[in-house]
Amino acid sequence: NFRCDGVIQPGAANTVCMRFIGSYADVYVREFNNGGGYGNVSAVRFAPTDETQITTLVDINYNSFEFKYITQYSEGIVFRPGPDVAGTDSGMFYNEVRGSSMLCTKGIWFKDVPNSGASGANRNKIIGVRLGGSGVQQGLIIDAGNTNRFIACDFEGIASGVGKAVYISSGGTGPGAGTEYNQFIGCAPD
Repeated sequence: NFRCDGVIQPGAANTVCMRFIGSYADVYVREFNNGGGYGNVSAVRFAPTDETQITTLVDINYNSFEFKYITQYSEGIVFRPGPDVAGTDSGMFYNEVRGSSMLCTKGIWFKDVPNSGASGANRNKIIGVRLGGSGVQQGLIIDAGNTNRFIACDFEGIASGVGKAVYISSGGTGPGAGTEYNQFIGCAPD
């Protein structure tokens, strides 16, 4: 378990401030702020340390993450499952994110899987997050992930012609990386 009532900031470009690489963590961070304006920085990633490897299973399940503010990042929160190895999927299931306000170029991104046959990020819950505001180009992107639930989320203030509040692709790499059956419960698009 980890609790930070302060601010987490990157120290350089091309970095990740916090990475979930296993299961059963309980984390609270008041604020992630990229006040230094570093480029290509993710605030939080639910992803293997090496996101391109395809030889080792990586389960990232049952984590709980809560935040108040994530601002000025290239990517706010990224879900990127591990690979399929010899017909067995890495897991990225039943993680829960609770938040308040996210003001990033890309808010929450369910990225495609690293190889064919791998399963997307499924059955995760995103609760009470506001995605939008000046500088936001995409609030929610789902390239691979199904049966996720978005509860009481607000998608607003994304400039017309710049991006999309919610973008759901037709599916990721291979049959396990679909984008069906995601649920939006009590959410408000702008």
